[in-house]
Amino acid sequence: MPTTKKQEFYFGMMMCLGMVFVMTTYNFMLNGMSNVLTPLQMVKEMIMVFIIALALELVIVGPIAHKVVFSLPFKKEKKLYMILTLSTCMVIGMVFFMSIYGLIHASIAGSLTNQHVLISFFTIFAKNIIVAYPTQILIIGPAVRFLFSKFISIKQAPSL
Repeated sequence: MPTTKKQEFYFGMMMCLGMVFVMTTYNFMLNGMSNVLTPLQMVKEMIMVFIIALALELVIVGPIAHKVVFSLPFKKEKKLYMILTLSTCMVIGMVFFMSIYGLIHASIAGSLTNQHVLISFFTIFAKNIIVAYPTQILIIGPAVRFLFSKFISIKQAPSL
């Protein structure tokens, strides 16, 4: 979809914004924080998570996912294969890093149980991947690609 660095940035921002909203809301509900935090605190938390997630997506996960996808032996001309493979790599990478963020956040907040840190990490990872992957593949990804294609066609249309 994106063909320039600027377009990649906007596409990444749109994708990140949608996923951060869904996943942060999910984690607020999962951890009982939706009844504890004020709406302003939730917005502040979402902004902080968005900044971290966007930085991770642009600097680490995105470039690695692209390298992995282009090194895999499949027909890259098939748009659906590219979308599914890249989305899968992106979701795995982002859930991995954002689960580390969640683990650190829970540790600082003192809400970790007495489990081993690896068990806590894999628990957080599992709870997030089961929501993030279908959300990305079925909802956010298609919606962002649709909106992005409309944005690009408007930007590239010749003016009269």
